Amino acid sequence: MGRLHPRLLTVLLQGRPPLNFSSEVTVYAQLLGLGLNKAALYRLMVERSRTDGLTNLYLRRIFLERLNEEISFSKRYGTSFSLLMLDLDRFKSVNDTYGHPAGTSS
Repeated sequence: MGRLHPRLLTVLLQGRPPLNFSSEVTVYAQLLGLGLNKAALYRLMVERSRTDGLTNLYLRRIFLERLNEEISFSKRYGTSFSLLMLDLDRFKSVNDTYGHPAGTSS
């Protein structure tokens, strides 16, 4: 995500193009490229604002939004709903003893 792929722009003309046609097409192609790049950067920014930079997990706010959506879906369609949460025992003591970089790498 956030990576642009080359795109091909094709222009079909009838008759002879005006003298400054090439420079005008170049300007419009550059503007189009800038717009596509801006859209990709915006998508990347939105995704990064939703995830933790270290763990790449969704933030608590996003988790709670999705949880509410899933509960509503389950109620609306009468489907079952399950949630599994894990607690890593003594994980805090790893961070306290060896520092956060050690806890991150384990």
